[in-house]
Amino acid sequence: MIDLPRIAALPREARLWLYVSSRALTPDESGRLNEMMDAFVSDWSSHGRPVLGATDFAEGRILGIGALVPAADISGCGIDKSVHRLEELGREMGIEWLAGLSIAFRDTSGAIQVVSRPAFRKLIASGEVDASTPILDLSLMTVAELQDRGIERALGASWHARVFRIPAGLSA
Repeated sequence: MIDLPRIAALPREARLWLYVSSRALTPDESGRLNEMMDAFVSDWSSHGRPVLGATDFAEGRILGIGALVPAADISGCGIDKSVHRLEELGREMGIEWLAGLSIAFRDTSGAIQVVSRPAFRKLIASGEVDASTPILDLSLMTVAELQDRGIERALGASWHARVFRIPAGLSA
């Protein structure tokens, strides 16, 4: 299971953004990313108000960013600051943060894989992916959702099952 402890410690109403990298980062790259994101959140503001933020990087692929502006909402400008910083870090490190429409799941070896929706449909049709395949729900929007549901669950128990029409009993 993917663990994002610093984000999970934020207030339940904090916003959450989840990103997946185009490749697994090395331990050195992961450490550098953590340092750079920690520096970013320590100075993060939204319309002049400090943002209570936290980041976690898990399994060399999954980046979570949590944010709360006490007594206010985080502004579009505040969100844009985080996106721009991620884009900068991606360029510096030679990675991309994959599109939100990508599907992230664990293969039979337990490694995180990320594919397009059409490629995921093919994996379902071939039987390589079934209702028991662990899927990562990158659509979570709040810390409350993270605390209540977690990121990872079986495909058959996720919203993906409806989108990809996975019958409840479909498993390899």
